[in-house]
Amino acid sequence: MKEGKQWPVGISASIIVVVMACVVTVYIAIKLPVEESNVYMQGYHDTDANYNDIIKAKNSFNKKYIINFETAQISQEDTKIQYSVKTLDGKVVENAKIKVVLTLPYTSKRDITLENASFDGKSYSFDSITLPNPGRWNIMTRVEVGDEYKFYNLHADTRNPNTFEY
Repeated sequence: MKEGKQWPVGISASIIVVVMACVVTVYIAIKLPVEESNVYMQGYHDTDANYNDIIKAKNSFNKKYIINFETAQISQEDTKIQYSVKTLDGKVVENAKIKVVLTLPYTSKRDITLENASFDGKSYSFDSITLPNPGRWNIMTRVEVGDEYKFYNLHADTRNPNTFEY
């Protein structure tokens, strides 16, 4: 190349590479869309708008009740989700409403919603379920006692069934 023509060619090549990188980035973003968070069983816009109320409700609930996750292990087949709800002085709460959503961390397409738990006098349990995929599952729970409510979330892994992360 003649002297003085190297710079325009280098700059042009750099611009072409940057434009190609932008096109590849947009293509990948379209193929792998971002999943919205549903940590509080609602869209993140609703969570953001009501976060202070959620925290106040949690604090109010914690002053009166204790929730215990009593499921011994999570497996891909025949998992039975079970909770107990007690007052701070240890009395069993008999009128709690519990809703559970089991979801994969990266998608909500395979969510499993559990409602209408049966109460045996000590704890609330749901019918056994089979999870469609092995691996890590988020177990999101909303417990209501009268006007009080609390979200109780934990993480479990079917590959290591006795390990839970609160």
